[in-house]
Amino acid sequence: MAHAGWGPWGFWWIVPLLFWVLLLFAVVRFAFWGWRRGHRWAYGGPGGGAADAEAVLQRRFAAGEIDEAEYRRVRDVLRKE
Repeated sequence: MAHAGWGPWGFWWIVPLLFWVLLLFAVVRFAFWGWRRGHRWAYGGPGGGAADAEAVLQRRFAAGEIDEAEYRRVRDVLRKE
């Protein structure tokens, strides 16, 4: 009756299965995260920079967070760079 039922090693197959599932998840997750970060999707495409800053500035002006004088001042500073 040493190994009746599942016993202490009845679920031995879960360890390698869990290992491979987690490894696959990590590879897919970091590959996607790294590719997305490299292309800067979150910031409007490759390069980022002044074009993205100007888009944020336009959204803030449209939302009423800044007035026209502030909008023009910051826009002129961004265009000088």
